[in-house]
Amino acid sequence: MYKRYNGVDLPGPMRLLAGGFNYRRIHNDALNVDVVVHVAHKYLADGPESKTYHCILRDDAQACPGKIVLTNNLLCAEIIAPHTHLARAVPRIVEPERSAQVIVEGPNYELMYAMTGRNCILLHEGHVFRVYKLLEPLQTSRWRCLHADAGCKAFLTVPLTLTKPATMDDHPHDHSRVKHDTTPHPVVIKEEPVDESFAAMESPRLRPRNAPRRGTMAMEDVKVPLSLSNPSTSDDKSLAILHDIRAAVSQSLAVIKPDPDEMTTFQNGQLYVRQFEDLNGTLDTPEWICAFRWTLNCNTRLSDLAVHVHERFAAVRTNDRFNMLKSLITRGFIAQRGVMTRLPDRQKVSEYELLPSNGNLSLIIDDNRFYFYKAKNNGDWLWRCVRYRWQGCKTGVAVSHCFGKFYYQPYGTMEHVHNS
Repeated sequence: MYKRYNGVDLPGPMRLLAGGFNYRRIHNDALNVDVVVHVAHKYLADGPESKTYHCILRDDAQACPGKIVLTNNLLCAEIIAPHTHLARAVPRIVEPERSAQVIVEGPNYELMYAMTGRNCILLHEGHVFRVYKLLEPLQTSRWRCLHADAGCKAFLTVPLTLTKPATMDDHPHDHSRVKHDTTPHPVVIKEEPVDESFAAMESPRLRPRNAPRRGTMAMEDVKVPLSLSNPSTSDDKSLAILHDIRAAVSQSLAVIKPDPDEMTTFQNGQLYVRQFEDLNGTLDTPEWICAFRWTLNCNTRLSDLAVHVHERFAAVRTNDRFNMLKSLITRGFIAQRGVMTRLPDRQKVSEYELLPSNGNLSLIIDDNRFYFYKAKNNGDWLWRCVRYRWQGCKTGVAVSHCFGKFYYQPYGTMEHVHNS
């Protein structure tokens, strides 16, 4: 009979295993138990061969019925039963070191799983990619370059079997607008234990990179300065990869101190707004709360470093994001009309007006009207011309989370193709 465990039964130690595109998998060596972490909730397997995982609080007093199932060759976790508690109620367990990494090799690429930043990134021909979407009917996944936000349009198609080579789209990499930090930063590289249990998985998943077989590998830090002492002998390609990997982690982890004069701030993939209650009569150290407080009842504070009850800003359902924006306008966090600075030259100031409705949101900038299209992982709102569908106008704008700045897409001014 498969023994049941809960959070109290898992004292550790824990180590990181290869997981999926949207979840982490950690393993308790002493008990030989895997824990899956998905959207800040923790799960245990229903059985030794089961692809269904139940909430770690199922056998607790809360008896939470939350469940997920691992699909697409165990690469994707899907919720099949919701939780009856918030993510912050999940008990803390011992976790692997924050520097833990697992790299598995594919035919012409490598997948890197980590405990920090994005769970999974892909390395292909000297470039770093993040998963963009799954195309289940075609049994493939789409990955976009790490520098997509800086204008790179390179995409990679990876079959979900993970046994066939990845293929590039027609767009080559373009990193001309990427600004690398030239400050010397040490990169900590740790040699991880070989994950022997991974080879026993049923699905045709990748196998871990070969490593010398021994008991416990030394976890000695090797610090490599990014500004190499002898530039004439440095490997530019390797240096670029280190830059990109460090950027992939730092973009997800960096917390910039919010401007106390602003009403909104975007941190670690989430939008926060100023909280005026419970400030003890001072605004010197304002609290920041999740912008979805009134829409999805998320009370997470930036100071808590607590988990949210919903996906990241760009992954929340469009209707929920609409309702959130309407709520912020009603409460005065975002002005319904005002001025925005146009990037990149900052020489022009444009007037804007937001027009919330029961259907799509619309935005007027200098007498041109746009419909909301989607959100980006950096907090930007993407809008495209209302004549997009029936007159083919492809002009679009990306607007900052606070509606204070905007720039035209694709990355340069495009004239509208209609007169009115």
